[in-house]
Amino acid sequence: MHELTKRNETTAKQEGAVATRKAELATTTAVSTLAKAVRQKAETARKTMEKAAEAACTLESVKEALSQETQLVVDISESAKRAYDEGLIKFDTNKAGEMFAQLRDAGGRYGKKIPIKEKIVSQGLNPLEVQDAMRTQAIQEQLEQIVATLQEISEGVSEIKQGQHDDRLGLFLSGRALYLEACEISDQTMKKLLEAQALKSLSDANGQLSQSLSTDIKYLTEGKYKSRKTGQKAAIEERIASIRSALDTVNMSYALKAAIYYGNDETEAMLKCLEQYASFIGETIAPKSKKLAELDPTEHLPRGGFWTEKAQALEAVGNIRSLLAGPKEDMEIFALKTGEESNNGERQEN
Repeated sequence: MHELTKRNETTAKQEGAVATRKAELATTTAVSTLAKAVRQKAETARKTMEKAAEAACTLESVKEALSQETQLVVDISESAKRAYDEGLIKFDTNKAGEMFAQLRDAGGRYGKKIPIKEKIVSQGLNPLEVQDAMRTQAIQEQLEQIVATLQEISEGVSEIKQGQHDDRLGLFLSGRALYLEACEISDQTMKKLLEAQALKSLSDANGQLSQSLSTDIKYLTEGKYKSRKTGQKAAIEERIASIRSALDTVNMSYALKAAIYYGNDETEAMLKCLEQYASFIGETIAPKSKKLAELDPTEHLPRGGFWTEKAQALEAVGNIRSLLAGPKEDMEIFALKTGEESNNGERQEN
């Protein structure tokens, strides 16, 4: 009896923990989910590049240069850490897949390129993994800007409250629920299946809500409410509320889709998703935003050039594409630097 009671208590605790985790996930916004995916990818990339720096520092030519310029200790791990933290080493690659390290001297100049691919391989690192890490680091700033833009949109049109179940939002809610379930599943095959189903629901939600938005916007901007003899104000308010709710959901849906793609290393699909959203805002929302703001009696819809600005900000995916494109001969892809330097801007190079 005692053992049964103990088992029941353990099961209850486990179920309680799962319930708590699901509650936490349910209150997590789609934009913060994308932000988390971006942070996790950046951290993984940083760890990979730290290993690459350590591998490079085992080369006699690199050790000698570091010792001459920085008086670093002989210990390789310590040298690599110092080189990483102080921005003393950077990495290049070329079209042939060759990798090089360059050391920065006391005057801020980088010396000759030192081939490191063989050393990377001998240290058990996959060169492709290192190059992926280099690219991830290269696009980190742009992705953070995109996340900030999506958050600003969310704050501008936030409408859905916890527990709200509008029938029009069913597909989005279904997609989010499937994603939350996938987060709790350890079996990778089933996890991928649920995430695929989530993406399908989110895409369907975007399609339906985009059509709904276009219809509502056309109704207002073409003055179709004027055909009503009574209740024109109520009709306008109803459509404005519908537009705001749909904008909120579409924003969350695109953000969650982007998070799922990026979390699965499908960077190209993530960029395509964000491009589609930027196009939708730029072509459907921004041109009509001034008229909608004039009609909005509640002043809940963002005013001024808000939507044009956000569409342009999301078009930064074009910059990301150029950074991810195959490197030209001897094109610098990545320079190691501290997190503080990442926030304060690029280090000046001569």
